[in-house]
Amino acid sequence: MKMNFLPTKEVKEIYYDSDARSKLISGISKLAKAVKSTLGARGRTVLIESKEHRGGVTVTKDGVTVASSINVADATEDLAINLMKEAAGNTAAEAGDGTTTSIVLSEALVTTATDALADSPDLDVVAVTKDIQMLCDETINFLRKMSRKMTNKTIESVATISANNDKDLGALIADTYKEVGKNGVVTVDNSEGPHTYADIVNGIQIDRGWTSPLFVTDTKTQEGIMENTPYVLVTDHEIPSVDSIEGLLRPIIAGKKELLIIGNLDTRFQATLHSNIARQGGSIKVKHIIPPQFGWKQHDLMRDLAVALGGRYISSQHGDDLSLVTLDDLGTADRIVIGQGKTLIFPNKDRENDITEHIKALWDEHDGLKLKDMNLQKDEQAFIKERIATLAGNIGIIKVGAQTEMELKEKRDRVDDAVCATRAAMEEGILPGGGVALCAAADYLFQKYCEGDKKEGLAAAIVYHSLLEPYKQILKNAGMEAGNLEEPKGNMGWDVKVIKYVDMYKAGIIDPTKVTICALKNAVSVATTILTTNAIITNK
Repeated sequence: MKMNFLPTKEVKEIYYDSDARSKLISGISKLAKAVKSTLGARGRTVLIESKEHRGGVTVTKDGVTVASSINVADATEDLAINLMKEAAGNTAAEAGDGTTTSIVLSEALVTTATDALADSPDLDVVAVTKDIQMLCDETINFLRKMSRKMTNKTIESVATISANNDKDLGALIADTYKEVGKNGVVTVDNSEGPHTYADIVNGIQIDRGWTSPLFVTDTKTQEGIMENTPYVLVTDHEIPSVDSIEGLLRPIIAGKKELLIIGNLDTRFQATLHSNIARQGGSIKVKHIIPPQFGWKQHDLMRDLAVALGGRYISSQHGDDLSLVTLDDLGTADRIVIGQGKTLIFPNKDRENDITEHIKALWDEHDGLKLKDMNLQKDEQAFIKERIATLAGNIGIIKVGAQTEMELKEKRDRVDDAVCATRAAMEEGILPGGGVALCAAADYLFQKYCEGDKKEGLAAAIVYHSLLEPYKQILKNAGMEAGNLEEPKGNMGWDVKVIKYVDMYKAGIIDPTKVTICALKNAVSVATTILTTNAIITNK
């Protein structure tokens, strides 16, 4: 008996007009209510249960962590939540902080605009959203003009605020940035104990050590030291024997030089090297480490190393023939120290300009990276930062320690935020914090567009009220009411920790300019998308 199977059709639910937007607004409100309670110095923490109840509980004040944990049963509301997550994720990826501000601004823009447009149903929504986008660009220009450059004192203030006002963490992060310098990179890792501290590494560090204790030259430190400008061969070829690179080894031996091979060796070659060393040091001064990382990440790091050392990456991907490699293809270093688990390479000083140019290109790649998957984007950008950290020469590693796993997760989130915020502030400067900078921008727009009969009046009123919302939320989280307090003016605002009207710069309450701008840009992007939506189609 013959049976025909027809493909199953996906059944959809469709919402239109105000029904569609009300569903979206409902989803936004659910997400925003959870996230915005964390904003400011007196913001509250959020408890998040792990997926499938397997990983305990996360305690955090990190906006993007809270947002990424939220999914709801209603498919339409979940669409809005995913849009908000994208705004938060983009802000985190671009600036490393400001995710909560981005969500607060998104909700304020959508709800304020929806109410305003409901009172004027004949208005062209698309025209209003274009005016909102134009006013956003003008606000960004205002904030950039208002921005101040970082000083040694303000570095610590930015780090402290982003670490949830933890002065010890703020001081540690600031000191680390000062030590690594402008081109250095600070990264975060878990400590093996309960203490939090910083490691400063000078030179290029590779997380690979010697492959045999026979390579050790300093028995006290268990390190293999290579001096007198050693050569470096960077390759993804597996080198089968000494004969396969004989043309390369002959001038190195004749010149009594040393060679470090960063690549894979056949067991026969390894045996030859070991027996050569065993014979009272031998005539072949060669040491070996395996390449760092794996797969495509390995290729990227190996290319970076070749650039830093002034050599060429000898790769099968390029069709390179190992037997044709000469001294001109090799890199050189001032000094190399090979430890049991890591290797430090100190490039020649004449490589500084080439390394600086390569780092600049990597930062451009980092800033231009846009992927649909938020987690993938963050991973890609984190790896580019790792490459920059490897090349920059000065590497600060904040080792985060805690007594419990729960405490470690929460503390690690704060340190990650603070490290990224400090970097952002060093790039584009700082603004008065506590929502004060956005209030100043709101006053500027009000005076220019809201007084008199201007075509941008409605859009300006929407943006004006929305820009005030982060300031109001910070006060609300501190149990204060904006309407009963002196309004922010210029750099003056409220220190909610001591409930005092202060100069925000002098009080050390500051935000990175880049963080504030990214939060606003991404909020406007989400808000204008939702406001111009007229139909929603979801799976039933």
